[in-house]
Amino acid sequence: MKLKFTPYLCLFIFIGLMSCSKEKSAEPDNQPPEPNPAASGLLSGWRQGTTTQDDTLFTITYDDKKRIKNVNNTSDRDEFIASYDNADNLIEIAENYRGDTSEMMTFKYNANNQLIEADHHLFGHPNRFLYEYTNGVLSKKSYYTITNLNEPNTLNLWRYFTYEITNGNVTHRKEYNSAGELQAEVSYTYTTNANIFQPLSLLNYINNLGLDGVANDESLINNNMPESSSENGKKTTYTYSYNNNKQITGFLVNTPYGVFTRTLSY
Repeated sequence: MKLKFTPYLCLFIFIGLMSCSKEKSAEPDNQPPEPNPAASGLLSGWRQGTTTQDDTLFTITYDDKKRIKNVNNTSDRDEFIASYDNADNLIEIAENYRGDTSEMMTFKYNANNQLIEADHHLFGHPNRFLYEYTNGVLSKKSYYTITNLNEPNTLNLWRYFTYEITNGNVTHRKEYNSAGELQAEVSYTYTTNANIFQPLSLLNYINNLGLDGVANDESLINNNMPESSSENGKKTTYTYSYNNNKQITGFLVNTPYGVFTRTLSY
């Protein structure tokens, strides 16, 4: 079955591709973000790319419970504001882009505080992701969006994904179209180091923070940092650098399409 893209689906893919447009090279960054004194020991920001003039700089602030309060793209004056429920689950992200604030995404959870639904509007059009669990472990994600331009307010199944989990990490994912035809398979391996990006996983839901691969909805459940992924024979690898406190200070992502870098500060 041949895949047909609607204009809305093309926009969704476009927003992800644009996240890496400012990458220049894979050399270490000599000017990482300034640390946030109020969040000692916590990740305070990162730089996307390597050249000070063109890079995108992100900073993080925390509330008194050490939850991420907001993430600021200081280069584009774009702020992502987080709201939580009483169980400390992220339930809403509001985007404030140059003074214009609007709801961006909402999340719902089951009684076990597991993510079961994520909703967002991309360019004013709704998208929905539903999550299913087997014996308490993520087993399926379904993606609903507008697939019929004659029904602009109706969400239809476009893709669904099934998962294999090993030692608390997603190690295999299969992607199917709405007719149940296999579209892609991805295998993952992991380092022994703890996943530090869980708090940012949902904030980077549509890769608006440029951290796809290390922070996304699937990495929300991962215990460890990714080491590699392989799809249709194309491999992506992750290489990390550390400080004396064994904190990750940066990483390189080597993909079939280029090598990208992030520099972190605390």
